[in-house]
Amino acid sequence: MKYTTLIFDFDGTLADTKTSILTTVKKTQEVMNLKSANETEIVKRIGLPLKTTFEELYGLTSTELDTAITLYRSMYDEVALKTVTLFPEVYKTLQVFHNKGIKLTVASSKGKQSLVKLLENLEVSEMISYIAGEQDVENKKPAPDLVFHILKTIKDDSANTLVIGDTKYDIQMGRSAGCSTCGVTYGNGTKQELETASSTYVIDTFEKLRDIVMD
Repeated sequence: MKYTTLIFDFDGTLADTKTSILTTVKKTQEVMNLKSANETEIVKRIGLPLKTTFEELYGLTSTELDTAITLYRSMYDEVALKTVTLFPEVYKTLQVFHNKGIKLTVASSKGKQSLVKLLENLEVSEMISYIAGEQDVENKKPAPDLVFHILKTIKDDSANTLVIGDTKYDIQMGRSAGCSTCGVTYGNGTKQELETASSTYVIDTFEKLRDIVMD
């Protein structure tokens, strides 16, 4: 096996969360009577911490940011549990890796509580060795802290680890931690963006990860 640990981003990598995020951002926007944000601009920020997203989209003050984040989180799970689905071949591919004894982990800018609920709802939580959410580290993506936190917890090394994500933030995070990286083009990023970020690999379907990991 080429890698003993895989670290997955969640949004746009394991699961299609675009609808849930757009819907909840827009609901937050309406409740707080904020200026309408461009949908493309919202999508571009999927994968970043909520604080960064709301700061960049609306230029909120510190107090307003806290309100927006609290409001978003209070509404998100209900929306997500109805709309979030795994991408094609994710379940089967994770199953193959899990059966081979590869450690499967998640590093996301989402809150840990939401991640746990979603992974349980998608029926993959039993295959996941560790889940790291935004509250687990001080420095968020694209900083390498989430990766370091996971590797310290599961006791593995960056040389044995592949970080998989759909945006440049995931690739930058993995590279900064000294890991190999794999960009997926079916999520929220683009192939050009992933290649520019110097991904070790770039794939267009999740199942192609088998060829990389089992090499």
